Amino acid sequence: MQISDIIEDVNVIRLSKRQKYMINDKSTELIHSNIALRQLIGKPSKRALKRPQLALSPEHKKFISKSSFFIVSSCSDEGECEISPRGDEPGFVKVIDDKTFIFIEQPGNRRLDTLSNLVSNKNIGLLFLVPREQYCLRIKGKAELSYQVLSDNKKSNTKIPKIFVTTKIEQVFFQCARAIKASKIWSF
Repeated sequence: MQISDIIEDVNVIRLSKRQKYMINDKSTELIHSNIALRQLIGKPSKRALKRPQLALSPEHKKFISKSSFFIVSSCSDEGECEISPRGDEPGFVKVIDDKTFIFIEQPGNRRLDTLSNLVSNKNIGLLFLVPREQYCLRIKGKAELSYQVLSDNKKSNTKIPKIFVTTKIEQVFFQCARAIKASKIWSF
């Protein structure tokens, strides 16, 4: 049985007083602690615990160079989370060294949700995807924003200076393929 089959058969009723739900006529309990969550799910495998690395391996660098798309997450100082897509031709993210990479922020809707968050809270999460690859690359780190200072004669020709996002890696690893395979995202 697939998860989609289970979801189709789910009938959810919210019980307002207790902030609980009835799912398929059965009461549910809210999970209020990491201890309770761990008791329900169990311990991760030793392999999963060894997975995060502190620097980019040659395989990580190759994956980033082939990626034309990633998803970036950030959080404001108030705890408001934001997630946003970024994309361009493969190679638009440049690896500087084993702990650092950089990309140019492309003007989009100019809401500045991600960039504003990164100015005040440097924590960043990225999920790199490569079309037709069955896994993805997760990176957690600290970001810094900078811009290219233009000479006086170039200022009149450019409306918006280029914004660079530099990420210092704290943790990196390949994510298992389960979600990508289950979603059939590359089956079109």
